[in-house]
Amino acid sequence: RPERPAPAEPATADIAHPRASGPPSDVSVPDVALRPADALVIDLDGVIRHWHPDAVSRIEKGLGLPAGTVGAAAFAPERLEAAMRGGLAFDDWCAAIGEAVAAEHPVAAEAVAKGFAATSWDIDGEVLRLVDAVRVEAPVALMSNASTRLVDDLRSSGIADRFDAVVGSAAIGAIKPEPAAYLAAARHIGTPPERCLFVDDRPGNVIGAREAGMQGHLFTGAADLEAVLQATGLLPGDDDIDDTGLVDTDELDDS
Repeated sequence: RPERPAPAEPATADIAHPRASGPPSDVSVPDVALRPADALVIDLDGVIRHWHPDAVSRIEKGLGLPAGTVGAAAFAPERLEAAMRGGLAFDDWCAAIGEAVAAEHPVAAEAVAKGFAATSWDIDGEVLRLVDAVRVEAPVALMSNASTRLVDDLRSSGIADRFDAVVGSAAIGAIKPEPAAYLAAARHIGTPPERCLFVDDRPGNVIGAREAGMQGHLFTGAADLEAVLQATGLLPGDDDIDDTGLVDTDELDDS
């Protein structure tokens, strides 16, 4: 394996809400043969972070709003794209959502904005275990279509230091599946695109990665991801990983 490069300073960014952005999920991803990789570029939402499925509907119910009202305002194409590209900061995005809803319904804009900003999620510890194991020998970049609060969200979840680089669309002004987004991630970890394995739960983003020169894999679960990481040489075999996700380097040295 080539000598691991020193990663660039993490780009600051933020996190989109559940299924808030990206290409349609019904695109088919052709099967391709796996090849060795030197770095991992991994998506956040739907892979590492999972939003509570009723996160937005609970806001609507609590404020007495019709179902779909807040979601429609938040994910209106122009507003969403501005937030994902960094033209609209996270707080301003929330405020715009509140104003849009309040213009149509008898509710305080501030209450809607506050509710949207407080939506919650869970972190997949099994996927993080794999990320930690990969980082023993290879760099890992987190790459997300996200607004300007990404790093704050990662810090609040206690996982900001679990990646060699954090690349959010709002920080770089490019969103998946645009080639510039993938190329930026590769630059941040000092690895040519063709030597990167990209993992995402949205088929269109996986296809975009392949078109940008990366090896792309559609995430379906931690077990499948572990097998792919082993097949591409990014992860040691099961016998070398303990139940904390750490690699037993003494065993590796003896092999």
